[in-house]
Amino acid sequence: MRDNILGDDGLSKTIGDAWHNIKATWVTYKPMVQLLSNTNDLFMKYIKVFSLLSKESDISSPAAFLARSYGCYLASVRLSTSGQFSESFVIFRACIENALYGYYLYKKPELGSIWVERQQSIETKKKVRNEFAIGKILKLLEQEPKVWNRIKDMYEKSIDYGGHPNVYSVASNWRETEGKEVIDIFNNEPYFKKCCLLTNIYIGLGCLSVFGLIYPKQLEDAGAPKELKGLFDKFSKLGQNINEK
Repeated sequence: MRDNILGDDGLSKTIGDAWHNIKATWVTYKPMVQLLSNTNDLFMKYIKVFSLLSKESDISSPAAFLARSYGCYLASVRLSTSGQFSESFVIFRACIENALYGYYLYKKPELGSIWVERQQSIETKKKVRNEFAIGKILKLLEQEPKVWNRIKDMYEKSIDYGGHPNVYSVASNWRETEGKEVIDIFNNEPYFKKCCLLTNIYIGLGCLSVFGLIYPKQLEDAGAPKELKGLFDKFSKLGQNINEK
């Protein structure tokens, strides 16, 4: 039975279906949900460290971008656990981009004023588009090859599966019902659900890897790198068992 969230209208029914799927995911995929929760807790640890070192109220500070990346992570958890796979990848991309921008401005603080002034004119928009091209940011990140390889792969997949309206982003919700080809908003097929949940975990941990390059000593003192490695190890084990029922 679906929850009656707001009323009997179509939107309320759809939101109720999403909430029903989320609750079912919590029950059916407990190990993955637990790792999503562990990743959330590690985000909170990072936020605690960053809040002592940079001000979230400074909109070009690492803390501000960490907060935005975390907000995207929370949104992606709601989407992935509800079965909105393509939409999840849209938010995965935003989660990554916030992490990349945070790292970029940490390495190049002189660009903060350019980024803040983006909306002032056509010229300032062009400056930001030029200075903050993702390819340029990833090029800088190459000096950290382990993180670069991981995040580059994540970013490309986020575009393939939803960040852009590519074939995979449409095909994930395409199925045959009673002899007809239809596109569903929600997809609860077990294999696809597991893949999306695992990707959600991987994106969260990958973004934390990028933020881990900022304030490394303070994060080390808080035990964050060790915890991050442990979560990656758990992720790898879950990925190996993806075909298990």
